[in-house]
Amino acid sequence: MEKVVTVLIRVYNNSDTVKRAIESVIQQTIDSNIMNILVVDDGSKDDSLEIVKSFKNVEIIQTDHKGSISALNIGLKHVTTPYVIMLDSDDWFENSTLEKMLFEFQNNPEIDFVYSDYFEILNETRKIVSIGNNLFNTLAAGIMFSMALFKTHGYYDENLLFSEYDLLIRILPTAKGKYLPLPLYNYYRRKDSVSAGQSFFKRGTKELFEKYGQYFPIREY
Repeated sequence: MEKVVTVLIRVYNNSDTVKRAIESVIQQTIDSNIMNILVVDDGSKDDSLEIVKSFKNVEIIQTDHKGSISALNIGLKHVTTPYVIMLDSDDWFENSTLEKMLFEFQNNPEIDFVYSDYFEILNETRKIVSIGNNLFNTLAAGIMFSMALFKTHGYYDENLLFSEYDLLIRILPTAKGKYLPLPLYNYYRRKDSVSAGQSFFKRGTKELFEKYGQYFPIREY
């Protein structure tokens, strides 16, 4: 059976969470024969790679530590399926995530990507984050793309902090997306990332303003 979608997982010292991430893919409600799990280990120093190797039918790419965006691009260049979705190794999918997103592609051949609401987990509290009409409320992961988009518009800009938003800005003039008002992705925000997020947000948006010279309604922390 021909594979249709690749789940791309980048890993760097995530031995405490990568098992959960991969299991959330294995437990998807679609036929496992039509999906590929591709893990890019970005030079982990802990047991992450050994944990990934314990799973069968997982394709693994090992690199020296180059950073998360570089690891993402390395993985994308190895994708051979028509569709791809990124899953961060400390997050996880709802069981029907791939089924619901692939359904939209199969029934709407004109669309180029599918995105949804998501659950945010912080301090043991789980809440739904609604994307609504603002695509810039999305995360870097959890969006299913047609691989044709990357062949047309290029990959992620490794020189930008918000390379995911840069990609959206580049594709939006011609690409068509489909929004699913359902929380299909679980995003785990680490406690130590909240305070750092303010500074990161300011630097990242400054880079985009300098590159594009206009305002974009990017989500705030």
